[in-house]
Amino acid sequence: MVSRMLYGAHHHLGLAEKARSEGQWPQCRREYRRAMAYYLPGNPWMRRAKQGLVSLAKALEAKGDKDGSLAAWRDLRSAILMLRGPGQPYGDALPLVNAAILRLSRDRHERSARGKQPRASGSEVLRGQRLNAPPQPHPVFTGLGLLGFIVWVGGTFALIAVGLDRHGKRQQRFWPVVGATAAGFLLFCLGMGLA
Repeated sequence: MVSRMLYGAHHHLGLAEKARSEGQWPQCRREYRRAMAYYLPGNPWMRRAKQGLVSLAKALEAKGDKDGSLAAWRDLRSAILMLRGPGQPYGDALPLVNAAILRLSRDRHERSARGKQPRASGSEVLRGQRLNAPPQPHPVFTGLGLLGFIVWVGGTFALIAVGLDRHGKRQQRFWPVVGATAAGFLLFCLGMGLA
């Protein structure tokens, strides 16, 4: 599983850099975002994909392609929000990303709607902490879900190892192991549902 995550991030990062060298910005953004989807703590290719999206957004804005830059910042925000763990990986970058999206969106709105009523200012939009700090999973329920998953999977292996004999007939420990496996599954569902 670790190898698959590392390979996937490396592969899509390579495709993104190839598309970037050919000037195919939409394909480049897509591949950077795909590389970020292969989340694994400490994955260097994923971190490079994040940095690639930031540098692409800045480079496109410097070239005057504000719409392309806005799309890159939005892709980065979506990629960060897709990542889940005990915390929010790269969540510390959200204020910078949101500020860039807001600035470019306001600029785009002003370019396309001259003379119309102005929208809310940036400070009003960013006042709500929800943009910069989206809701996080509850750590207690996440822990319960993880514990339930371990019991569920462990119980399944125990069911095969000690609950059944070589011919598939129930042993004396069959029902207690089935009960523990079912309890683990229910705990997993409860934890993930409430997290």
